[in-house]
Amino acid sequence: MDRLAPSSIAGPAPNVTWWTRPVPAGLCGRRVRGSESGDGHERVGVSNQSESLLAGRYANASLAVDVRLIDPTMDQWVNIACRSQNERRSYRLTILPVRGIFQVVRWINGMGSLLVEPRSSAAIHTGDQTNRLELNCHGDTLDASINDVPVASITDATFREGQLWVGLGHMGPGSPVFTSPLVAPVEGHFSNLVVTQR
Repeated sequence: MDRLAPSSIAGPAPNVTWWTRPVPAGLCGRRVRGSESGDGHERVGVSNQSESLLAGRYANASLAVDVRLIDPTMDQWVNIACRSQNERRSYRLTILPVRGIFQVVRWINGMGSLLVEPRSSAAIHTGDQTNRLELNCHGDTLDASINDVPVASITDATFREGQLWVGLGHMGPGSPVFTSPLVAPVEGHFSNLVVTQR
């Protein structure tokens, strides 16, 4: 088992404040290089989600990170992904901290298939408290933990390897928990990011 040093990560620094903001309609769905910080990291520019890729491709690895949303609303989420092929193909652990809900989704060509239906978990620290998320992809198994509590174990062999990323966002119109257009940034603080290769 190899633990990768933060210096080998080409995404956000191990302790980072990160946010999303509305993206002009002409940019929706297109890759955007850099950001307000001009750091050159690749992020996906869509109107309701931002992602930051970590360097490298992994077959068997886990991604763990502490995250806290600042002044979160009912329709804001945080997610982490493993075995990402691109911005439209990956496994994702998503939590909505205000609602205390998580789900695990396989995304293929922008269409999500629920591997774990949205459900409440007492493991989630609600509101603006910090949550430690971990997604472990090994063989055909995906294990998800929230605050060191196992919440799901799934078997799925769709993706055998890929990239890792962290992201956050805001639900859009048509969502059952949609509250308002994204008129203010979704701000999240990520820290203690650890990638473990198995």
